[in-house]
Amino acid sequence: MSYRTVYITNRCRCSYKNGYMVVRQDDQTMIHLSEIAMVVVESTAAYVSSYLMAELAQARIPVVFCDIKHDPIGQYSPIYGAHDSTKRIREQIAWDSAVGDELWRRIVVSKISNQARVLELLELEQARMLRDYAMSVEPGDVTNREGHAAKVYFNALFGMGFSRDENNAINAQLNYGYAILLAWLNREITSRGYLTQLGIHHCNEYNHFNLSCDFMEPFRPVVDLYVANHPGESLDTRTKSDILELFSDFYQLPQGTYRLSSILSLFTKTNLAILGGRADIDAYMEFSLA
Repeated sequence: MSYRTVYITNRCRCSYKNGYMVVRQDDQTMIHLSEIAMVVVESTAAYVSSYLMAELAQARIPVVFCDIKHDPIGQYSPIYGAHDSTKRIREQIAWDSAVGDELWRRIVVSKISNQARVLELLELEQARMLRDYAMSVEPGDVTNREGHAAKVYFNALFGMGFSRDENNAINAQLNYGYAILLAWLNREITSRGYLTQLGIHHCNEYNHFNLSCDFMEPFRPVVDLYVANHPGESLDTRTKSDILELFSDFYQLPQGTYRLSSILSLFTKTNLAILGGRADIDAYMEFSLA
């Protein structure tokens, strides 16, 4: 199982040789592609060879590029994620909306429960209110418990005047973590032959990642907890590296202990099987913060 995130922050040349990604600066570093889960190219002065890009695509390793402000701006993924992608897309178009609504209910319950756990870990009394919200989510979340919980949650975490639309250090960290999380889910969905554009709840015609946005919801609190514990820090190289390391942290599931990156893979696989009728809704994989 690949586990390393390669983080390129300085001017360098990245190439491919005999199964290895080769990074040349003053010295040379070689990393076997089998060890790499993701590549993040922050520096706009880095050279990445087309041979390496082709091999990364062949190995289904996502590459995230950052803009001049060092914010994630784009992702490189293989065109063909699976040999039966046409079959999977036809299946996706025909997904049962009732199954999708129930799956979305469970995803929202997981998200709100993990938000409540974040507040409990920080000893904030609003956690009890979120637990109540989680217990009242209906299929499709028609009463928008997710939205009501989010308002209470972010006000409790970052203060009553906090807004996700503000340009500040907290939102910079959140946006960076969410962007990396989204890239992980994009990889998992496309590698199985499905379209990220067709979601079960998110349906914005201008959003290329509706399904990824659906699946990422229970995992956002992982990023939130880190940011809540580092609220005044700028989004520098060390902070970005720390956020990337979150995906190597271990969490307990009924099946055993897994890295977060592996859990994202299992979560995606299970959800797609449920939506495709290959697994019962009760196979839904609950992810809980420790």
